[in-house]
Amino acid sequence: DGVFLTLHGAMEIENSFDGEGDLIEKIRREVGEKAVIVASLDFHANITEKMVRHADILCGYKTYPHTDMCETSERAARLGIDLLKGRKNPFLIHMKLPMILQAEACMTTGGPMKRLVDMASACEQHGVHDVSIFQMQPWLDAAEAGASVIVIADSCDEAYRTAEELAA
Repeated sequence: DGVFLTLHGAMEIENSFDGEGDLIEKIRREVGEKAVIVASLDFHANITEKMVRHADILCGYKTYPHTDMCETSERAARLGIDLLKGRKNPFLIHMKLPMILQAEACMTTGGPMKRLVDMASACEQHGVHDVSIFQMQPWLDAAEAGASVIVIADSCDEAYRTAEELAA
C-alpha cells in the first residue's frame, strides 16, 4: 500500500509551524510503517525533520519559475512504485542549511541557482536516484526555517556524500 501526495511544503496552520509534517505524520499513523509515503514538493518547501521521519520519498521541483510540476510528481511516483514493488530500497538523506534567500535570488533560469540545480541533476547517476534543492519560502514563519538538500540513493554513504557536496 502507498500514499502519494502533491504538497506545497509551506503550509501554515494555527498552533503549528509544520503543517505538512503534521499531515504526513498523521497519514503514517493511519497507514502504518510498512506503507510507502511519497510526496512531491514545491522548490520553496520548508523541509522539516518530521516530514523526513514520516515520509519515504520527498522530491522537489527543479525549476523556479515552476515549470516541472508534472515531471516532479512522475519522478516521485516512479521512486515510490519502485520502493513499493521492492525494486529499490533507497536511502533518503536530508541536510538543512541555515540560510533563507529572497525568492528572486533563486531563479533557476540563470545565475548561481541554475548552476547549483544543474550540478544536482548531474549527480543523478550511478545509484543516486533523485536530488532536490529546496529554497524555503522566505516569507514563511517556521521554527525549522532554512534551505535544504535531499538526496535519494541506493547507499546511505553515496546519498550523504552527494548531499554534503551540494550543501557546501
